[in-house]
Amino acid sequence: MFGLHSNANIAFEMKTVNYFMDTVLSMQPRSAGSSAASPEQIVNDLSIMYRNMVPANLDTSKAHPLTFAETEPGVINSHGVFVKQEIMRFNKLLNVMKSSLVLLEKAIAGTYVMNLELESMFNKFLDGKVPDNWTGVAYPCLKPLGSWIKDLIKRIEFMGRWLYEGPPNCYWTPAFFFPQGFNTATMQSYARKNKVAIDTLAYKITVLQCFEDGIKEAPETGVYIYGLYMQGARWDTNKRVVDDSHIGTPIV
Repeated sequence: MFGLHSNANIAFEMKTVNYFMDTVLSMQPRSAGSSAASPEQIVNDLSIMYRNMVPANLDTSKAHPLTFAETEPGVINSHGVFVKQEIMRFNKLLNVMKSSLVLLEKAIAGTYVMNLELESMFNKFLDGKVPDNWTGVAYPCLKPLGSWIKDLIKRIEFMGRWLYEGPPNCYWTPAFFFPQGFNTATMQSYARKNKVAIDTLAYKITVLQCFEDGIKEAPETGVYIYGLYMQGARWDTNKRVVDDSHIGTPIV
């Protein structure tokens, strides 16, 4: 009727289902029987578990010499500037998570006021969703709470290897808060090295015939990246072209 693409119907149906699920979750009972664990016990146990899982903050004072290496006196390499900004964002997220988990446990124990933020966090934990006070300082992600925590740990591990062991041979770009900043840093590195204007540069993409674990050294020019996903299409490894998705194959 409105001339929209057929994919618009997918977005509409997803929104409808999400609204329906939120409504069902909001109607579930918040009290427990005599033999079942109470909501307070469930959330408190989850809070303790997640607090023990949250990684330590990344310490830039222990960085590898190559991570923030200077291309010239007083000028840190572009990727070093980028990763430092990313680390600041991750540390801010970790600080919010740690402090809010401690306050939530105190609120459940009755030694701290259960304000609106902690009450919302309490309900999100029961629903298996990421609290709003975390998503407010986090990267965009649609995973449920359990998967979100595991994904965060993997991101911190990758950033930690970059920080403490030096720049990797291959970069996991979905791990970043701001992947566009990584693209700009890569262009800046090339522009400074070759003395050309960054505005004149453009990316050339080459898909390799191996995965990230097969990369043993960094390229002389550019960067290796991995972790990208394709929706509504697929990469044909034999023809080495973008092709239609297999009919009936679920999108992961």
